Amino acid sequence: MARLFFVRMAIPMLLGIYCAYRLDGLFTYTVAAYTFGLLLSLFVIGCLWYSRLSMHRFGAERTLLVYSLYFYGGVWICLFQKSTYTPVQSKDTMQSGVYVRLIDEPQYKARFIRCKALLINSGAQVFPAKTEKIMLTVFRKPGAQLRLSYGDELAIRARLKKINPPKNTGQFDVQYWMATQHIYRQASIGEKNFVRVATHKGNPIIDYALRLRKKQVDKLTTLIKDKEAAAVAVTLILGYRSDLSATTISSYARTGTIHALSVSGMHVGLIYLLLDKMLIVMNYRKWAKRLKLVVIVLLIWAYALLTGFSPAVLRSAIMITVMITATASRRITSGLNILAFSACVLLVTDTFLMFDVGFQLSYLSVFGLLTIQPVIRKWFTFKNYLMRTIWDAIALSLAAQLFTFPLALYYFHQFPVYFLFSNLLIAIPVTLMMYLGILVIALRLEFLAPLLEGLIVLTNRMLLWMSTLPLASIGNVSMTVFELCSLYIAIILLTVAFFNYKTKLLLTGLAFLLILSSSRLIRTLETRKKPYVLRNVKAIKDF
Repeated sequence: MARLFFVRMAIPMLLGIYCAYRLDGLFTYTVAAYTFGLLLSLFVIGCLWYSRLSMHRFGAERTLLVYSLYFYGGVWICLFQKSTYTPVQSKDTMQSGVYVRLIDEPQYKARFIRCKALLINSGAQVFPAKTEKIMLTVFRKPGAQLRLSYGDELAIRARLKKINPPKNTGQFDVQYWMATQHIYRQASIGEKNFVRVATHKGNPIIDYALRLRKKQVDKLTTLIKDKEAAAVAVTLILGYRSDLSATTISSYARTGTIHALSVSGMHVGLIYLLLDKMLIVMNYRKWAKRLKLVVIVLLIWAYALLTGFSPAVLRSAIMITVMITATASRRITSGLNILAFSACVLLVTDTFLMFDVGFQLSYLSVFGLLTIQPVIRKWFTFKNYLMRTIWDAIALSLAAQLFTFPLALYYFHQFPVYFLFSNLLIAIPVTLMMYLGILVIALRLEFLAPLLEGLIVLTNRMLLWMSTLPLASIGNVSMTVFELCSLYIAIILLTVAFFNYKTKLLLTGLAFLLILSSSRLIRTLETRKKPYVLRNVKAIKDF
């Protein structure tokens, strides 16, 4: 049980964060703080006077106390961060002389620049205790050379508007997604509605990392002539997604390979394997082996810094660091425990990462790899190396997709039918792209740039062809939270029943599938009963 300490800690902590965020008004910051303090005091007293109070006789009470401590710890952290970033005003207001600081790397589009900004001053009013984040959009003329950078401070004149909820059922909820990032209002301005008053006012480490990444982005863009191939290269290797076209994103999404366009654990794992092979000469002496582990950890964290500390990269960097440390100290480690530890670290830093789509998909996929993939691999054994490699890739794709496809249906309302074949198709090209890109950037082997460009162009064409095949993607799938939970419960029960031959669990899982089908049938019938209202008759006639 000690090996799963952080697993037992993470589950009630996640539940506490969810309850504090979703059940607004049920938990208050003061009550949560006093309750957490009381539980912590009882826990400390029990540890100090364990034998004197005969705590060994209260096993169930001790377990309840510990889980309650984790639960209210998550509640308190969530409410604390929720109270820190709150909108100063809930209504739309026209403000002049508003000072904002850009706290994220600006995303450049054809006609506008979009970036997260921190409202630091409104006229003479300063907000030191409660700060507010806004989404700032700066419209620009086509071809204009307007450049903004992380850490710039701007004086703007704009109307701060609330972010509206979705108007149609099944539409992506931008208001909820922004709220999970502490953003409740937005502002849109033109080129003449702001003045840059200061630069480099953000975190100096992040500022340096983003400027370094921008240099590498410019270098790759110069070496790779094809614009779309260059956009894929900088996205795949450096996590810079501004230049990707809608066609490329659509082809990757419809084939179930969109994960290749986000720097994640797979990329960090490939870098770890490359460094481990490159430094293999340091394995023959004890001190050199320890030095090798330190060098690998430092280089992986340098790469995480270069990619902007995305949650997926941070999760992988933390897991690899813990794994290397445990290996060096000869301690027995559990993959699930390390995964839960990384989740706890990230959630204490930013509780609202729990509601980030990328964070959820990343952790669910790794959970599938740690629990289901080893079992699937044992289904077939091959002596041939090529067949064994292909089957390992199939097991990896099945395990990751099993736990992520319900969430993908819930958020994106589509399911890629050919995900297994497409993931097998790009497994080797993506690996080669990563290694070629690292050689071009780190070792300055610029003569490899044309080879990298040709590989990316070929991969894009294959995925574009697959995305146009009949039934490449099942779209327009809407799900409620109840249906999502029912599907996950059914998947877990059926998986356990299938691997352990449990008849009762099999029947229970099928019962939850029946509940899911009934819910969808009821929603379909209710939708057909509603009268269809023509909102704009003239526009429909013109169409």
